[in-house]
Amino acid sequence: MAILEVQNIKKNFGKNEVLKGIGFELEKGEVLTIIGSSGSGKTTLLRCLNYLEVPDYGKIVVDGNTVFDSEEKNEYTEANIRNLRLHFGLVFQSFNLFPQYTVLDNIMLAPKLKVKEGIKNKTILPQEKNQELNRIREKALALLEMVGLSDKVDAYPFQLSGGQQQRVAIARALALEPDILCFDEPTSALDPELTVEVLRVIKDLKKTGRTMVIVTHEMEFARNVSDRIIYMRDGVVEASGTPEEIFGNSENAYLQQFLNSGKEF
Repeated sequence: MAILEVQNIKKNFGKNEVLKGIGFELEKGEVLTIIGSSGSGKTTLLRCLNYLEVPDYGKIVVDGNTVFDSEEKNEYTEANIRNLRLHFGLVFQSFNLFPQYTVLDNIMLAPKLKVKEGIKNKTILPQEKNQELNRIREKALALLEMVGLSDKVDAYPFQLSGGQQQRVAIARALALEPDILCFDEPTSALDPELTVEVLRVIKDLKKTGRTMVIVTHEMEFARNVSDRIIYMRDGVVEASGTPEEIFGNSENAYLQQFLNSGKEF
């Protein structure tokens, strides 16, 4: 069974149709990469998966559970959306770390808020609070070690390079143990040297069997890390397949034009 099923997702902004019926499936442990020109709808699709935008139409199923269905007309309260977002972790292209918090606090913030909410809702007993906070700290430290930043526990974001900030952002996205980790152009704000260190972390995550959806302009990376690739154009899936099928596709003129538009692969 697919861990993620996306069925006929549509999203408009006013009269602008951004997503025109996107559908795909993702198996557990797979890496799906989404490529396409600016304005094709890639980022909007990720934002819909993470409930930063609510689709106008369609259905999203995670691990057999329907988490969004436009036909059901559910009321998506703030609390509901927070719970739905737990299925997905999102790494933004611009890092989005909280500048007033240390590296460790950035990673621990969301899990600590989850504990606070659990105590409020009586799903966590008050006497369990310290045990939970200790577990969160140990998890955060382990994640920092995984991304190679154990020596930056007490640093603030302004003291880090762009590559280091993005690695912290990856650790933060993993802190809530999401089913699916999403990346939105994770290297677009980085120079080539820093890009390499971030892509290395993502490749290491693939080795652990992490399920991921990646929007990227790094064609060589897409070829090497992906199990499947989707090429989006003008709000639709123009082509999909294995890396070999996508990069060897000589029949789709739009895809060929995109791959030959100055991108190294």
